[in-house]
Amino acid sequence: IFETVAMTDCSFTIEPRDVTKNSVLLEVTPERNDVSYYVAYVERKAFENDFHGSDSELMQATVAQIRSNMALTGATWSDFVHLGAKSFPVASLLSGTDYYAFAFGLDRGAITTDISKKPFRTAAAELTDDCTFDIRFVEIGASTVDVEIVPSNSSTRYYATFMESSILETHTPDEVAAMKISEEEGWQTDWVNDPRIHSGTQTLNSNSDLGIAPFKPQHDYTVFVFGVSAEGERTTQVATKNVTTAEFQKSDMTIQIQVGERTDRSCVLSFTPSVDDELYYIGVVPYELRGYYTTDEEFMQAVVYTLGDYIEMYCVRGKMDGLYCQSDLLGDELKPGTRYLAIAFGYMSGVTTGLFSEEFTTMDAVQQ
Repeated sequence: IFETVAMTDCSFTIEPRDVTKNSVLLEVTPERNDVSYYVAYVERKAFENDFHGSDSELMQATVAQIRSNMALTGATWSDFVHLGAKSFPVASLLSGTDYYAFAFGLDRGAITTDISKKPFRTAAAELTDDCTFDIRFVEIGASTVDVEIVPSNSSTRYYATFMESSILETHTPDEVAAMKISEEEGWQTDWVNDPRIHSGTQTLNSNSDLGIAPFKPQHDYTVFVFGVSAEGERTTQVATKNVTTAEFQKSDMTIQIQVGERTDRSCVLSFTPSVDDELYYIGVVPYELRGYYTTDEEFMQAVVYTLGDYIEMYCVRGKMDGLYCQSDLLGDELKPGTRYLAIAFGYMSGVTTGLFSEEFTTMDAVQQ
């Protein structure tokens, strides 16, 4: 719900100062000092694509976001608006990217003026290394890809990642690299010691080495490779190569489940697959839950449906020894004296094996 009031004739002068690769100082001067206003920024491509180049859509979406923030934090409108000329330091911008700084009148949720916008562009990454990268796909599966990367300079430190190829319809490789660096900065990545920073010739698996969630079968992806400094700044041109994942395939992998020590509210589980290079789901369910389904296939699909996209968080690779379990599939704590099933099945963008399970019963409640 957006409130409407009589519009005020007030524009805003916005001057971007001290623009760097990742920051800017926005100096905003309203035409009238008695008009409260909100100031922010948006990527030019986001303005054109997400908001369809509409000032109205941008303002309404901004007010909706403020309302959401207020509901989450308990803040008030006064925490978001300003009066008079002010300077606003902005950090964590993407290098070499076009933005609009914008301001509009805002009074307790009501938009009171037209929007004023000012374009600016952050400085591009300063490339200090002429290293190039040869890329070859060694193995292409339905959910993972092995990629060989050969740098022309073996001492160059580089970062590699995969994205859906469709991102190149709206972003350049340089912009994708800037986005990934900004994303890693948000996670406080250690650019010196992170194991995902490589040098020399490497063959890397998209999941186990690069940490990319399992791919969709028969889907287009692009690998992006670029040099990065110990400070997290891009040092080379961005190399890319496209790949289409293979068709979904069933697997003959088997999984052995061993139940170890049990208490009244926990158990220790070990899982041993017959192969080490395939992902599989592991979990615990109440024993009677399996009986609700006619076949193992129906039960496994119900597990997949229940977890949705989160199923990938519970998928592992290789032998998992001595896992301590205190809750079941639905997140409920294990109960004393209760029958459960420890379950496992191959999952790589779809169920790839039959169901493997092992029954256990928690110990009776401990008497206080």
